[in-house]
Amino acid sequence: MLLVLTAVSESAGAQECRQVAKLTASDGATGDMFGWSVAISGTTAIVGASRDDDRGKYSGSAYVFEKSGNMWSQVAKLTASDGAAADWFGWSVAISGTTAIVRAHWDDDRGENSGSAYVFEKSGNTWKQVAKLTASDGVADDRFGSSVAISGTTAIVGAYGDDDRGENSGSAYVFDVSGSADKETKFAAGGNDHPVPGAIGPSGCDLSARKPAKETSLAVLDFYVGENIPRDASWVLADATRQAVQVSHAFTLITREDMKELLEEEDLTATLRCDEKECLVDYGKKLKAQFLLHGKVAQIEGAWRLTLRVLNVSSGREEAIQRTRGATLDELEAQIDSEIACKLLTETLAKINPDKK
Repeated sequence: MLLVLTAVSESAGAQECRQVAKLTASDGATGDMFGWSVAISGTTAIVGASRDDDRGKYSGSAYVFEKSGNMWSQVAKLTASDGAAADWFGWSVAISGTTAIVRAHWDDDRGENSGSAYVFEKSGNTWKQVAKLTASDGVADDRFGSSVAISGTTAIVGAYGDDDRGENSGSAYVFDVSGSADKETKFAAGGNDHPVPGAIGPSGCDLSARKPAKETSLAVLDFYVGENIPRDASWVLADATRQAVQVSHAFTLITREDMKELLEEEDLTATLRCDEKECLVDYGKKLKAQFLLHGKVAQIEGAWRLTLRVLNVSSGREEAIQRTRGATLDELEAQIDSEIACKLLTETLAKINPDKK
């Protein structure tokens, strides 16, 4: 991947964009995924390369570029001081002035995949790590660092796997990084304890009013990904979809742990290896699921595209389909969280349970 910087000028009410630079890593190599995440503040840009291997396979890195005159030049390469294989450092990046924050949401300091984020500060001409952030109450699979942002000396870090208000209800932590990064405030969604059926909000898409009379099981396999797309895209988007199914209260979700156990008996994995109907039905039967939700991720002309379908396992009939696209993987994940999964489940319920509106 690469980063293209553009200049925007306004004339007669219209915007005109022109490319002013193309950035690549000075030590870039096959599979580094340079450009996976980007951020900019003034004349300084930061670019993530979450599959760089400096500290182990997929340990990750981030690159800092500065503009001088009309030229953009690499001035630093950032890695975690305690980086290890599969940390995916650089998955998300943010910058404000001379302070940058980089996520490593599969770091294991507080349990497997508990996550962390690293703060870097520019001193003179050198960028140095000044803090490592973890959640004070972090546990395994919280995915702390799943998103990061910073403004001045205030940083916010997402943890979509936190369970304070239910499994994967999520939370966000705010840090004051002005010399001491241990001042933490935690936020979790609240307020609306009884959401309107079908509404999107902090509690997700609640479809309990349309729940079938009989228990209805649904499995979400890790998504099928196209060429040149990292495998973790499959896991991240499938996890977001499972969360949406769970908070809909309309289906009995077959957990990933149960899927793994059932499929291991058949020498299969929970990651989808096909997208043909016959193969999908076979997966669904092995999982003892009534419905199978499957997704396909592709990149076409630089844009991410996601197709979600729900398949009736017994009949092989496609009950619902939704498509979306985004400039980044994070955009697709946000669309799953905000609307597309809810639309898919609503469409499915309308087909299988038409009497409930």
